[in-house]
Amino acid sequence: MAENSVEPTIRDLMTLLQNVSGRLEALEKEMGVIENIEKRMGAIEKDINKLWVAIGYSDKSGRAHDAHRGQGKWC
Repeated sequence: MAENSVEPTIRDLMTLLQNVSGRLEALEKEMGVIENIEKRMGAIEKDINKLWVAIGYSDKSGRAHDAHRGQGKWC
């Protein structure tokens, strides 16, 4: 801030605004990364569900279905 005055100068305000702007840009970048991860996780979840369906149809004994329910063992 200005050294000998009570009110900040325009330069002081511009410096503060530049700092805030830099922080906002960093947050926007981080949010973009998080959104990208969310999209990837959604795609992975869909792929896993497709695999479980494919396994369930290929295994008529129901073993995959029971393991998928969380029993943790092959029946």
